[in-house]
Amino acid sequence: MGKESLDAVIKMIPQTVINRNMEQFQRDRYQNSLKTYIEENTETFRLLQDLCDQDPSRTEEALQVACSAVLDAIETDLSQKKYRRLNSRALQLDTYKMVIVTYLTPAVFKMELPVSERFNEMLQKEWQKRYPKQPYQIATEEMVMAGFRTKWYQAFLR
Repeated sequence: MGKESLDAVIKMIPQTVINRNMEQFQRDRYQNSLKTYIEENTETFRLLQDLCDQDPSRTEEALQVACSAVLDAIETDLSQKKYRRLNSRALQLDTYKMVIVTYLTPAVFKMELPVSERFNEMLQKEWQKRYPKQPYQIATEEMVMAGFRTKWYQAFLR
């Protein structure tokens, strides 16, 4: 596994969550916004898949590093911002969780890479370790779309 390639993934992967918002998360806009999100992030996950293909014995390690890079970036971002309101940090963490649930995991599944399912499982597990009181359900695009017919926030954010 090339160090340069792993470093590139570590550098690129936080952009899948950091500085993202939920403005396009509306029933009539979601599928197009997910498509755009996939286009923006496919290169990152193809590079991760290439790394895993180069040295299959280190796939778990590469996925772990990638998941940690996402969550470390969230922690760094949360710790660097100045919050004026008491619950603003919690709201930002909720936004990150929503981006993961409604965009990142469905996008990774849609990419249909051999590492897609395992990446999503590892990310959820690592999230749960760091934020045990903030669980989430791994979701596909179909699950998110079905969630628009109910109270979506109750469906996936438990």
